[in-house]
Amino acid sequence: MWNEGPVNRRRVRHRLLGTDELVRAFVDGDVEALDELVRRHRAVPLGAARRHLRSSAEVEDVAQETWCRFIVHAADIREPARLASWLWVTAANEARRQRRHEARRQLVDGVDDLAAHQPDDDAAFTRPECRDAVSRAVRARLNDRERELLALLMDARGLGYQQISRVCVRPIGGIGPTRARIIRKLQSHPDVVRVCGAAA
Repeated sequence: MWNEGPVNRRRVRHRLLGTDELVRAFVDGDVEALDELVRRHRAVPLGAARRHLRSSAEVEDVAQETWCRFIVHAADIREPARLASWLWVTAANEARRQRRHEARRQLVDGVDDLAAHQPDDDAAFTRPECRDAVSRAVRARLNDRERELLALLMDARGLGYQQISRVCVRPIGGIGPTRARIIRKLQSHPDVVRVCGAAA
């Protein structure tokens, strides 16, 4: 006959507890309460991350980071019964942070792609000195939000305006006009005009 050990009894007891009770149990040192919390709410941070990220690996990373933050800050959660909401908000914030970080990286690595936004396929934009001029124009002319938007527009994954709107917290209708202003700012920068031959 199967002998129900203390570990199995604790697991059964944990499944009968409410979320708030499990959080308090974990804070009080019951490490196994975390297993039940993860079992119940594993989908929450994953779902929040998927709204902002495409890569499955990035989504998993965000979910893992969210649970790590729970472990560190569990005692500070004011409403343990609303853990699902806390997990969702925490994961969404982390996903947006990762997206912004990736956007900045894309901007640095992908400034070559700015040529695709030009009205004419001018070979001048492929020259290294022209790419350097565009990079200087980006640093000199664009603020942080404009740089983030430009990086997302140049994202190799081809993000749509709806996704960009969520990441930048910007109305969809404002993305197109802002994009046009950004390109005009860069094209009219003296270095770009001189080196690349862009019209002011």
